[in-house]
Amino acid sequence: MKPVKPGTAEAPPAEQTGMRDALAAIGQRAFSEADASAFMTEAAATVARILDVQYCSVLEFLKNTGTFRLCAGFSWAGDPHEGAIVDGGPKSQAGYTLTSTLPVIVEDYKKEARFTVPSVVHKTAVKSGLSVAIPGRDGPFGVLAVATTGARAFGEGDVTFLQGVAHAFAVVVERRRAMDSMQDTSQRLEMLVGASPLAIVEVDTEGNIRSWNATAERLFGWTQEEIVGQPDPLLFQSTEEEIHELLQRVLQGETLTKIATQVAQKEGLPVDVTVSAAPTFDQTGSISGMMVLIADMTEQRQTEAARAQLTELIEATTDFVTITDLPGRGFYINGAGRRMLGISPEEDISALTLESIFAGDAQSFIANEVMPAAVRDGGWNGEVTLFSRNGKQIPVSMVMIAHTGPDGHVEFYSVIARDISERKRFEQQLVQLANHDPLTGLYTRRRFQEEVDRHLAEARRYGVHGALVFVDLDQFKDVNDSLGHLVDLDQFKDVNDSLGHPAGDALLVRVSALLRERLRETDVIARMGGDEFAVLLAHTDKDQAVALTERLLESLRKTTIEAEGRPINVTASIGIALFPEHAANLDDLLARADLAMYQSKENGRNQFSLYAPDRDLQADSQSRLSWQRRIREALERDLFQLQAQPILDLRTNRIAQYELLVRMVGDKGEIIHPGAFLETAERFGLIQGIDRWVIRRAIRLLAGHRLAGRELKLAVNVSGKALADADLLPMIQDELSRAGVNPRNLSLEITESTAITNIHLAEKFVDTLRNLGCQVGLDDFGVGFASFYHLKSLAVDYLKIDGSFIRDLPRDTVDQHLVKAIVAIARGLGKETIAEFVSDAETVQLLREYGVDCAQGFHIGADAGPDIVSLGTEAAAPPKRG
Repeated sequence: MKPVKPGTAEAPPAEQTGMRDALAAIGQRAFSEADASAFMTEAAATVARILDVQYCSVLEFLKNTGTFRLCAGFSWAGDPHEGAIVDGGPKSQAGYTLTSTLPVIVEDYKKEARFTVPSVVHKTAVKSGLSVAIPGRDGPFGVLAVATTGARAFGEGDVTFLQGVAHAFAVVVERRRAMDSMQDTSQRLEMLVGASPLAIVEVDTEGNIRSWNATAERLFGWTQEEIVGQPDPLLFQSTEEEIHELLQRVLQGETLTKIATQVAQKEGLPVDVTVSAAPTFDQTGSISGMMVLIADMTEQRQTEAARAQLTELIEATTDFVTITDLPGRGFYINGAGRRMLGISPEEDISALTLESIFAGDAQSFIANEVMPAAVRDGGWNGEVTLFSRNGKQIPVSMVMIAHTGPDGHVEFYSVIARDISERKRFEQQLVQLANHDPLTGLYTRRRFQEEVDRHLAEARRYGVHGALVFVDLDQFKDVNDSLGHLVDLDQFKDVNDSLGHPAGDALLVRVSALLRERLRETDVIARMGGDEFAVLLAHTDKDQAVALTERLLESLRKTTIEAEGRPINVTASIGIALFPEHAANLDDLLARADLAMYQSKENGRNQFSLYAPDRDLQADSQSRLSWQRRIREALERDLFQLQAQPILDLRTNRIAQYELLVRMVGDKGEIIHPGAFLETAERFGLIQGIDRWVIRRAIRLLAGHRLAGRELKLAVNVSGKALADADLLPMIQDELSRAGVNPRNLSLEITESTAITNIHLAEKFVDTLRNLGCQVGLDDFGVGFASFYHLKSLAVDYLKIDGSFIRDLPRDTVDQHLVKAIVAIARGLGKETIAEFVSDAETVQLLREYGVDCAQGFHIGADAGPDIVSLGTEAAAPPKRG
C-alpha cells in the first residue's frame, strides 16, 4: 500500500497561525543554536504541543547498523529514553518512511498493512501517527514521527508543519557537523602549527604578536606568555631595514617569499633565517594582520659550508672521484677524474655510464662483479683499469661504495680511484731487479733457481733429461785488479794508476752477450754473482751438453775486448752436472756443477769438466751440501746468535755503539764463527736469509732497549747480495716502523770491495738507507786504491779503516801515513772514521793523535757474549792497559 497523501482538510485559522509562529521560532533557533540535542528536545516538545499528540520522536539513522537511535523526544515503543535503538528495517514504520521519502500517515495502527506494527504500540493504545524523513547532506539524517492515542486524520497542514520542523532539524545537524569539522580542522591546524619546523608568528596590523608557536619559542628564546600581545621585537625592531620595509608592504596586500636575512635571538645572537609572509583577512575581507613563516637556516648554512669544503677538497684531490645514480650514469666527476679520462670541464656527462670509463674486459667485470659486490657488501675495493679518451689505459686502486636509502635499496654509487701507474712501473722495476741482473740483464740466482726447480719437477714427472753448466771467468779478478776495479792489499802499493771499473763491467756484458748468441733460446742463463754464470740446458743429454759446452768454451777463447787500448782475452773454467743422472734436486745439482767447475780450475783452467762421482769430489760435495743444509736449518730453527763488540768514541771515552757479529750454534751447542759458513751461504744463495735475520734481530733489540728506557746504537754487516735484494730495503722500513725504533740508532755496513764492485747498486743502496734515516758505514776501507775515487759518490756516514793498517800501527810508518791520509780524506768529505783490530793502548794513543773518531778491537772490549739485551749506553771503563 503506497504512502497516504496528506488530507486536504484545512486546520482552523488559529491553529495555522500557531503552526506558522512555532515553525518560525524553530527555524530562527535552528540558525543560532549550537547545542543540537537541546534544540531537538525543545522542538519535539513544541511539535507535540502544536499538533496535540502524546508522542514525538526524533530518530537518527545509523548507517553502519541499519537501525535508528532515539536522539530527542519521547517514544511510544516502551523505551522512551534517549539513545534507545529502534528497528530500522523496511518493515518498520521508520524504515518504511526513510525508504519511501514521502510522509507516512497512519489513521489506525490496528489496520496498518504497509509495515509491521510492534505489539507494544497496541498496548499503549496508540491509534494514529505521522512520520516524515529528516533530510541530510549525504542522504536522510533520520525520521521525525508523532503519534496520538486518539483517532486522528492528519491533514496537509500537519504534514507541512512537521516537514518544516524536519528541515529545521536538518539545518541544525548540518551546522553541528560544520562546526565539528571546523573544530577538528582548527585542532589539526593547531597541531600542525605546533609541530611545524618553521617558526609561525601571527601579527596584527599594529605589529603586536597574536600567536607564537613552539618552534618560534625555541628559535628566538621568548616563551608564548612573554611575547603574545607584545610588539614584535624581531620583525619590526631588530631586523634589517629592508625586511622591515618588506613586511610593511605585506600589510598592504603583498606576499613575501623566502627572503634571506638575519634576526636576533632574545640573548642578542644573530640567526640566519628565511622569512615568508602573507596578509590575513577578517570576515569583511579587510587585512587584519599577517602570518609570518620563519625558517632557521643555521643547519643548512653549516651543511652548505661543509658541502662546499668537501667539494673544494674533492676538486683539489688528485684522485678520481665520481658519484653515479642508480643505473650507473655519472652525474658528477671531479676535476682530477675529468683530466684522467680526458673529459673537458664543460662536457655534459649525463649520458656517461660507469662501465664505459673502464677498459676492455673490465667493463663486464664492473657490471657483473664489482657493482653487485658493492651492493651485497656495502663496498668493494681492488685494482682495475680506467680507459681515457686518448686511448690510454690507467691502472687504478679503486673503492666503490653502494649508498642505500632507509628502505635498503641502492640510491647511488660513489667511486674513488687513485692512479697507480707509477707504483705499477716501480713494481715492474722491482720484479725486473729481483729477476734480472742489472748489469747484464741475465736472470739472477734466485730466478734461475726457480727455473731449475721447475725443470727438475718436469724431469721427475716426464723422465726428461737436462744439464746444469757453471761458468767461471778465469782472469776476471786479474783483469779487474789490473784495471783498478778490485785491488787487494798486496797489489795496492804497486798500483799508481787506475783505468777505472768500466772495463770489468764491459767484460761481463760481452760474455753475457756471447752466452746468448751461442746458446739455444730454450736454454736459461743467469749471472750467479761476480764472474760466475750458470746455464740450464733443458731437454739435453750428456753428448749434447758436452758439445754445447765445447762450442761455448771455444767461443770464449776467441773473445777479446779492449780497455784503454789494452786487449783482454777471456778464458773460463766450466763444470757440467746432468739431471737426473747426477742429482734430482736443486741443492745437489748446484753443488755438483760447482764441484765440476772447481775440478776444471784444479786441472789448469780454460777447460770444462763433467761431474764424476769420485771419492774426493764426493767428500767435497757432501761437505758443501752438509753446510748448506745446516745453514737452512739454522735459519728455520733460529740457530744463529749475535755477539756484540763495543765501539769506543775516542773523543768522549764512552761507548758510541756496538757492532753485532753473527754466529751459528752447532749441533752440540758449540759456537761456529762465520768463516765456516758464510762462503757456502753466499755460494748457494742463503746469505740473504742471514742478512734479514741479523737486521730483524737488531731492530727488535733496539725496540727492547727503548722500552726499558735505554738508548742503544747498533751496527750490522750486510753481504754484497744485499745491494741487489729488492725486498730488503722495504723490509727494513717496515720493521723500523712497526718497532717504533729511531732509524738513526741502526747502522748498516758494507765492505769496500762489495761497494766498488757494484758501485751503481751501492750508491742506490746507501742513498735509500740514509733516506730512511739509518746510518751507513764502509767496512774494511783502504784495501782498494780505487775506493778513494768513489768516496765522493758514496754518501756513507763513516769509514772503518781496515785492520791490516791498524795491527802494526805503532811499528809500521807506512801504515801510519796511510791512516793519516784516510783520516784527512774522510774529514774533508765530512765522514767519521773507526779503526778496527785495536789491540793495545799505544795504538789507541796514536789513533787519538791522528784524529780517528772511534776504535774497536780486543783492547776496547771482547765480544760481549750472547746476552746482548743487557747492553746499555753506560760510560765505558778506561782502556785495559794505559
